[in-house]
Amino acid sequence: MAITMRHGPYNKFDPQKLRTAEIAVVTEGDPHASDGKAIYQCFSPGDVKRMATYEDMLDQIDEAGGEVIDNHIEEKVGVALKACEDATKAAQDAKTNADKAVSSANTAASSASTAANTANKAAEAASKAAEDCKNLIDEKHVAEIEKAVQQSLMVDAVDGTVTGKTVTDLPENTTPADTDYFLNATGNAMKKTKVSQLITWLKEKLGINALNTKMNNYVTIKNFDQKITLKSGIATVNINAALDGYILLGIVRCSFASSYLTTTGYTLSGNNLSLNVRDVSAPTTSSASANCYVTALYVKN
Repeated sequence: MAITMRHGPYNKFDPQKLRTAEIAVVTEGDPHASDGKAIYQCFSPGDVKRMATYEDMLDQIDEAGGEVIDNHIEEKVGVALKACEDATKAAQDAKTNADKAVSSANTAASSASTAANTANKAAEAASKAAEDCKNLIDEKHVAEIEKAVQQSLMVDAVDGTVTGKTVTDLPENTTPADTDYFLNATGNAMKKTKVSQLITWLKEKLGINALNTKMNNYVTIKNFDQKITLKSGIATVNINAALDGYILLGIVRCSFASSYLTTTGYTLSGNNLSLNVRDVSAPTTSSASANCYVTALYVKN
C-alpha cells in the first residue's frame, strides 16, 4: 500500500488549496531551492512553511560563511581607515602649530634664524606624515588591506596553520563531514564550529526536531470488525472509529466473511463511519448475517 501526497511543479503550487496538516511536494521549479525541489507543510489554508533539506542547509552554510568573511573584512578595514584619519589630523595639527612657531620666531630678534629652521623642519615632517597617510588610504592600499585580512582568515588544509592563502587557493571540500570545522566570529573573536554543531543548532532553530517528533506515527490505521444482518439484501454498518490524538480520514480496506457481500460506499461524520452493504447474489431478498472487517486511516491531530 502506498500513500501519495499532493505534488507537482512550483507553477501549479497554490498554498490556498492545501488543507491543515497536509504536506505538498514541489517536484521542480521552486526558486527558493537550488535544485528546484522542496517540501511544504500546511498549518492552515494559505499558511505554509518550507522544510529545509540537507542540501538546503549546505547552501545556507555556504552563504553564511561568505557573509562572515565580508563582515570581518569591513570591520578590520574600518579600524585601519580610522587610524589613518587620526594620524592625518594629528599631522595637520602639527603643521598648524609649526606655522605658528615660525611666526613667533620671526618676531623674536635674538633667535629668529634658529626658530625659523626648527619650524621649517617640523613643517616638512608634518607634510611628509600627511602625505604618507594620504597614500595609505588610497584605493590601492585599501585593496591590499582587504587582501591581507582575507589571507589572515585562511587556514592551511593540511596542518591548520595560517599560510596566507586566498579562498581560490584552497581545495574544494565537496562532501563535508560532521567532524569538519568552519570559521565564524563572535564580536572581534574568531572561533571554529563543527558542521555537526551547526546541524544540531539549525534543527532546533528551524523547528525540524519538533516536526520530526510530530511526524513520528503521523499516519496510522486501526482495524474494526462488526457483525451485520442484511434485510431485503441491504444493510448499513455504523462504526464509532474514534482514535485519541488522530483525525479519521477514511477507510483503506473493507471485506466480509461472505463473498456475496460488497460495500456500495461509505460516509464520515466526525469519528463516525457509516458503510452501505448489499448482497450481490440476492440483492432484494437476502437476510443473511456475516462479519464485516474494516481498516480505517488516520492522521495525527
